[in-house]
Amino acid sequence: MRIPRALRAVRSLPMGAGMAKLWCAVLLAVVILSQSSAKEVGSEADLASTGDWILLDRNAWLLKRRSAIASMIPGPGIPGIRFLNAFAYNVKNDRPNDYTTVGQRHAFYDALSYALHFATDVPQELRCVRFFDAAADVTATLNVGAVELWSIIKEKASLTPDTENLLIKINAELFAKNFKVVEKLMLTWRQPRDPSAAAPTERLDALDFDLRMVAFEQGTVEAYLAANPALVTVNVKNELKASHPGFDWAGQFLSGQGGAVDRRKLFRETWLPAVGITNFDFFKKADRVAMGEAYVFFLHGYDLNKYKTYKTQGIKPLASCKGVLPGLAH
Repeated sequence: MRIPRALRAVRSLPMGAGMAKLWCAVLLAVVILSQSSAKEVGSEADLASTGDWILLDRNAWLLKRRSAIASMIPGPGIPGIRFLNAFAYNVKNDRPNDYTTVGQRHAFYDALSYALHFATDVPQELRCVRFFDAAADVTATLNVGAVELWSIIKEKASLTPDTENLLIKINAELFAKNFKVVEKLMLTWRQPRDPSAAAPTERLDALDFDLRMVAFEQGTVEAYLAANPALVTVNVKNELKASHPGFDWAGQFLSGQGGAVDRRKLFRETWLPAVGITNFDFFKKADRVAMGEAYVFFLHGYDLNKYKTYKTQGIKPLASCKGVLPGLAH
């Protein structure tokens, strides 16, 4: 497959420089690919344009990215360049429907986290956004490049078809809503703004944006559950109880981009009880919001005490712009 000159140049750079120029390079490619599709196809023989990618591209990205969270990706070139090409193309051309599986959507969030941290034309205040780093946390803790993410979750959570159906639909709904925010964040606002507002103009600090993303997502989940009561069967109610052995795996769907299983378990067993939530209930919006806010505070490098002060006294610290995931801190 012929790769545009700009992308060939990026592939020849040392990885540090490749990281820095990624977003600029792929956006240039977007202009070239303006009439092409961007979706995952079965094999190289099925590639219809330079906007398509194959499973191997996505896996190459995630497997290398997994080690890159602890240390920069070694060697020349960017693994999974076709997947990253499509990521930028889809953001610019409003194509959320090209991500049809849980694993594809997860990889999108992971690529977004990467672009926010390393692309040269991303404003400094966007670099401090941590909300999407939860996806990178999953990549770091699960070998999601080797095994499809949903296969891992389904097996570990021991889900019945009813619960599987609901969670996959929630994942798709969250992705569609989040995608619109990502488009505005990267292409229009160029600064953190309120994701729930119709036409926001006020600049937020990164921590405030991340907390509002939690509220935005959980509002989406709440609306979906209210609009689809028939999907909440007895099996669903039983399997989404915190006491269910597979709950912390099913909890991947508490938010669109997921989060590490052990991390969520820590929040559920330690952080949430510290603010009065001793028995987490998936069907209580306030509980889901509290879980998401705990993750945001963690990703900003704040401890339980800061989280407790925020939840009990309403005192929010400033965005730290440090982060806690190795390789992503600034």
